[in-house]
Amino acid sequence: YNLRIKKDKKFNRLDVFLGKELFTSFHYQDERVKPYLWPLNADGEVGVSRDWPIGERNKTKDHPHHESFYTAYGDINDTDFWAFSSNKGFQKTMAGDRITGAAYSTIYSELIWHKEDGTPVVDEQRTYTFYNTPSEYRIFDLKTTLIAAHGDAKFDDTKEGGMATVRMNDDLREVGGSGTITNSEGGVGAGETWGKPAAWCDYSGSLDGVGNLGITIMDHPTSFRYPTHWHVRDYG
Repeated sequence: YNLRIKKDKKFNRLDVFLGKELFTSFHYQDERVKPYLWPLNADGEVGVSRDWPIGERNKTKDHPHHESFYTAYGDINDTDFWAFSSNKGFQKTMAGDRITGAAYSTIYSELIWHKEDGTPVVDEQRTYTFYNTPSEYRIFDLKTTLIAAHGDAKFDDTKEGGMATVRMNDDLREVGGSGTITNSEGGVGAGETWGKPAAWCDYSGSLDGVGNLGITIMDHPTSFRYPTHWHVRDYG
């Protein structure tokens, strides 16, 4: 197959290849606060997400919880599953599987979101589906289901959360880079898109010697409270 997923047992990692190129890797190491996808590569293995704090720093060194592409929420039962605060929560991968096919391949994982003392808060079922497309047009789906399996789960009112969250390559930021944020409603720039409902949001720019590239996240019409309100920042 042109699209395949390879397991690295030593590093608790699943590598997704499109042809000979690394598309992304799903990291679920126990020492990490949460699992994530990194790197997130465009055609030619050019990273569109920020490398730091996992890889080498390019320009910025802020928000260490911005780990490439991840899922998180700021306040569930007074536990912070977004930032690395004093009451931070953890996402532990309990089980997983992968299926490689000709048209698409999937990574499935079961997680427990728990407090620092190990008290479970919610369970999660997460699936990434990667499609066997031409290398310059890379697509994957994220499907996540949160389950109140350990009693009531209160998702408090906070701006800090995202089922599909990405920190952009430093050179693709609006401030300090070439990037521009746009959405399905015609909004341009962080000022016109932050907190606004939209079917999709795009963050794109250009890199020297590479050309135009970026990421579009599309909210599925069956998602909770579609169309979602977007948490987008000009710093990436």
